[in-house]
Amino acid sequence: MAQGHISEYAPQSSFGWLDHDDAAAERMREVLKAFEEKETIDALGFGVVRDALANTMFPGTSTIQTRARYFFFIPWIYQRCERLDLPPRELDAKTRELEITLIESLRAGIGRIRDAGIIGGRARKKTKRLPSSVYWNGLATLGFRLADASPAELRRLIPALRHRLARVDRDDNGEVIGAGPMLWARLPRAPESFPYEPLTFDLTEEEATYLAEAMQVRTAGTVLARLAATPKLAARCELPWDIPRENLSPQLNDVIRHARLFSEVTHGANLLYNVMLCDVATRAGLNPENANHDAQLEQLEKWEDRTRAQQDEVRDWAADLTAFWRVIERDSPIPERTRRFVQWWVEIVAEDPSAPRRDESIRDAIQQRERRIKSPPRLTDRRALERWNGTAFGQAPFAYRFRTAKRFMADIAAGLGRTDAVP
Repeated sequence: MAQGHISEYAPQSSFGWLDHDDAAAERMREVLKAFEEKETIDALGFGVVRDALANTMFPGTSTIQTRARYFFFIPWIYQRCERLDLPPRELDAKTRELEITLIESLRAGIGRIRDAGIIGGRARKKTKRLPSSVYWNGLATLGFRLADASPAELRRLIPALRHRLARVDRDDNGEVIGAGPMLWARLPRAPESFPYEPLTFDLTEEEATYLAEAMQVRTAGTVLARLAATPKLAARCELPWDIPRENLSPQLNDVIRHARLFSEVTHGANLLYNVMLCDVATRAGLNPENANHDAQLEQLEKWEDRTRAQQDEVRDWAADLTAFWRVIERDSPIPERTRRFVQWWVEIVAEDPSAPRRDESIRDAIQQRERRIKSPPRLTDRRALERWNGTAFGQAPFAYRFRTAKRFMADIAAGLGRTDAVP
């Protein structure tokens, strides 16, 4: 394996660190989830920029999150464990048991599994991706989780917390007074029988209010915070740039403009990659079942037409990519090699959107890019090409987790209009 490949991608890393580096763990889970969603698969390494923009607009979210009420389910499970007199060695098994119970209670309360958003709804007891792992970072971002600890580390803190709480005063409502540092914020209470009775994803009015306010306070100045202030606004939008400009600050409109242009311009590189895969497979005498060269070429040509229609804007953007990188790198440094590749592609498209389809040197550069970041590369490794089933990659432009945020807003909006108790 080439040294350049190792330094940029390092696929030999094991999963042994997942419990100790929460941010890295969640990124890896999103990578694995991407293989279930063909429009999100990142063949050319644009994902690090996409994710930086997503973090800027929708912090605390991820593509593998499903429904908003999980932000309460997970703390409630851990708080229940805090009340149990269990030694540390038994808490790991107990929290998993309660998360599996949560899966079963949601299955019972919702009744359907398909598209319901139940994490582990099909695998049930065999699930490897527990809800807590999916929401852990988001819980910290929104201020629900106060302890800077991985799930395993936090479980080890529970006995010490229980010991401390046994020696503190409580108010008339049973709330702790002056206990010092806590693991969780003061959240709405869990249903009395949680998690042992049927449950739904319906937020109570109290929960919806709490979550909307947490988003506005903890992610102030972001698109997520703005949507949380008016949750119904997201229902009318399919992508972030569908949000009416008058509903956002000039700064947020600028971020969204950068996100839209990056999504639309780089989409062409992914479409070209699909055409190249079909060409390489044909030359190799392979005929993957799902490969459709003509359809992929048609998509590329339509992208050319769309890009040419806004070429003046693309040229203006390309002329000052420094402003774009300032937005991107506020919290997420981008590898220099990725910056150079993005800059190269944007400049080509700004000059002539049809060049990628016609210029063999551009195809050569795309091939070299894949060779540097993927192991093995499909375009130059026959074994990898033989494993390709013809499925196209990156067919949809980047949406930056907007669908996750939109689902959360729908949950919040429904909860704010609800006054009845929800199981």
